[in-house]
Amino acid sequence: SKRGFQIVEIRLPDLKEVAHAHFVHFCDQATKLHLDEFGYTPMMFGTEAQEAFRMGRSLEISEIGRVENRRKELRSRVDSALEGLDALLIPTMPVLRPHLKNDSFLIGGKSMGFTASLVLFTSLFNHSGHPVLTTPNPGTTPDQLHSVQWVGHWGNERALLDAVCAAFDVFP
Repeated sequence: SKRGFQIVEIRLPDLKEVAHAHFVHFCDQATKLHLDEFGYTPMMFGTEAQEAFRMGRSLEISEIGRVENRRKELRSRVDSALEGLDALLIPTMPVLRPHLKNDSFLIGGKSMGFTASLVLFTSLFNHSGHPVLTTPNPGTTPDQLHSVQWVGHWGNERALLDAVCAAFDVFP
């Protein structure tokens, strides 16, 4: 376009692969932090957290190592997707304006838990380490996408902020 923005198709890692890395890493780190570091007991938490702690305790070091290697690979794959671009602009969530009373959502014909569905599109960047800025879509209605995430190059937060500011100058 005249203003320097273009729409291009990119390939990001498969969401199932990211979800597995996220689940293993989350269970491992939550267990280490809450039970080992803070000294909490599983019974102080709800059933979902207790299950995460059980999983965290049962993880083998080899699985944790595979996930850590996978996280490095995810960073490389996001770097490749960003090649030649200033930033990625993608949906923040796979659902429109979620209601807090929902226990789950139907995504791609499969039921997915509330929390898992909300982090489905953001967890990739939690693991790759790329900077992300979430912004609202002003003037949207409940049946429209109400927020987007801008993803920048690893280690270059300033360039991401510049790209987002330029976009808001173009699309106020």
